[in-house]
Amino acid sequence: MSDLLPPRAPAVLERIERLRLLPNPRPVGGGVVVNRRGQLLLVYSSFAQQGWHFPKGGLDEGETALQGAAKETREEGGVEVVEMSKGDFDLGPGGTFTESLGFGSPRVQAGEVYNPVCVHFGREVAVTHGAHHGEEMSLGALELLRRAWREAGLAEEEFFERRYALFDAWRGLAVCWQQHTSYHVMPFAGYRPELLNGESQRVAWWSVEELLRYAEQPGAEMHRHVRDVLALAGAAGAIDAAQAQAQPG
Repeated sequence: MSDLLPPRAPAVLERIERLRLLPNPRPVGGGVVVNRRGQLLLVYSSFAQQGWHFPKGGLDEGETALQGAAKETREEGGVEVVEMSKGDFDLGPGGTFTESLGFGSPRVQAGEVYNPVCVHFGREVAVTHGAHHGEEMSLGALELLRRAWREAGLAEEEFFERRYALFDAWRGLAVCWQQHTSYHVMPFAGYRPELLNGESQRVAWWSVEELLRYAEQPGAEMHRHVRDVLALAGAAGAIDAAQAQAQPG
C-alpha cells in the first residue's frame, strides 16, 4: 500500500467496500440555455442512449451546481452563457449505474475526443480537444471517500491532506452511483465552438413547442429530463426571464 496512505487505510477501505455497493449520490449540474427568441439549446449524443438533452455532467470537487452547469454548456454545447440562474430545478435522486470510483473525474480523464466532428447549429465543426484533465476528483468520489474516512473515526483535517492518495489507490473500484441532477436556466451569451470537447454529435436550438411535439413522436430520441423540466412549475417563467437577458446571436 502507498506510503502516502494513512496507517488506518485498511479501515477506510473496509468501509468503502461496504458503501460502494449502496447507491452513492453523484451530483450533476445541467444547463437550460435560452436565446433571444426563447429557444432552448439541446445537444445530441448516442452515448448511453441519451439522445437530445440539456447539457449536463457530474460536478467536480469545489464546484457549485451553477458553475458545473455553465461548464457543461461550454463543453457540450459550444456556447457561452451569462452565469446566473433565472431558475433552479432539482430533479432529486435518479437512476443508478455502476462505474469506477474515478468515473468522470478530471484527475483520470485523458482528454480523448469521442466525436471529432460536431454539427454545431447546422455547421460541421472539428473538435480539437477532449474532456478537461486536472487535479480534481468528482464531487461524488470526494463525498464517498470522506464518508468512509469519517466512519473509520479519522480526523477530518487529515482527510483533505490524504484524499488524492486515497483516490489514486482506489479509483478503479466499482461503485454504484445514483444521479442527482439539478438544472439551471441561463441566458445565452455567445457562440464558442472552440470549447466543444467531443461529447456531443449535434447542437441545435429548439422552441418549447417543437420539443413538446417531438417528445410525443414514437421513438423520439429525447432524454426524459427535457420533458420533466419543462413540466415543472416555474419553468416557463424562468425561460421568459432568461430570454429577456439573453445576448443577440
